Amino acid sequence: PEWASHERLPGGVPFGLHLPIDDPRNFWAAYLRRLVAEYQPLGVRDWIICYEPDIRPGEGGVPEFLGDVEDFYHIVRVAYLAIKSVDPDAHVNLPGMLWWGDRNFRREPYLGRLLRYIYNDPQAAANNYYFDGIGIHQFFNTGNVWNVFMHNIQILRSYGLGNKEIWFDEYNASPRRDPEARIRAPLQANLQQQADYIV
Repeated sequence: PEWASHERLPGGVPFGLHLPIDDPRNFWAAYLRRLVAEYQPLGVRDWIICYEPDIRPGEGGVPEFLGDVEDFYHIVRVAYLAIKSVDPDAHVNLPGMLWWGDRNFRREPYLGRLLRYIYNDPQAAANNYYFDGIGIHQFFNTGNVWNVFMHNIQILRSYGLGNKEIWFDEYNASPRRDPEARIRAPLQANLQQQADYIV
């Protein structure tokens, strides 16, 4: 919430990230510990930490996280430790990344930059590098699916983390040319093309 960060905006860096996870002033840890305690008895065991942190202000799209990569490393570290403190058997994934923002702006992929911070943390190895798997978001062009998947595999392997799970947690060609609900968008697909994409 807006009151919990310096930015006073959704997606801001929460106060208290550098405090222990059992300190109530670490708002992110306190929130996650309560969330997991509420939902774990209902069978929720899989968690994805945030959403597309690689979207940057002014680059198109809505930024989901206003901090930098180092800030996001702290988000991931605290999230993993807080979730596992309540449910040691929970599965914690890094978020799916948009991918193309970094590619279009000729930056190193966000996953690689994030892993550099994680890998340099002396406590990371003892804590499974703070994640059990990663997410990938891919849309419309099936030709990119294998390439983006392999790029992510290579990044994980370069840090000795090739055993991590990879989930396609957003994967679609949304039918913008649905005759029942036309949506204006630059990438157009009809219902048959959406079905073909999934196959």
